[in-house]
Amino acid sequence: MASATAESPYKMHVTPDNTGLWRIKQTEDAARTATELLQEDMEKHHVFFNQEGFHNH
Repeated sequence: MASATAESPYKMHVTPDNTGLWRIKQTEDAARTATELLQEDMEKHHVFFNQEGFHNH
């Protein structure tokens, strides 16, 4: 989850086996959609606000 893009120093990547706390199976398409939405959200809303990785939730 950490390579550079033009908009953000971070690159999100969710894999199908990254099932989170509930361990719900997901498809490649679901993982790709989650990745795209998380990346877009991070770039638009700047989740991290300093170099130490502090975030705004």
